[in-house]
Amino acid sequence: METTKLGGWVLADTMQPGNLPEKVATAWSELMNNIAGAKYVPVLYAGTQLVNGTNHMILSRQDLSVLNGESHLVKVILNCASTGEWSVLSIETII
Repeated sequence: METTKLGGWVLADTMQPGNLPEKVATAWSELMNNIAGAKYVPVLYAGTQLVNGTNHMILSRQDLSVLNGESHLVKVILNCASTGEWSVLSIETII
């Protein structure tokens, strides 16, 4: 477990990778494994939103790669466009 910071959250060590739908898991691997500076582990597949294609919300553990890097809980939005092309729309820190 990480050192507690006054007033800060500490992510549980027991967070396990979440189960993602097959197509989302494939897109996740292709998109998120290529982001430099952090490692992302899906924790919870939260849902979908129909827009220009389909947005998929995944809560994820983000482990920063820098020396003494911190861990955060983030909300990741992936989009599958109507053409079938996947992209990362946003990564937003929750805690």
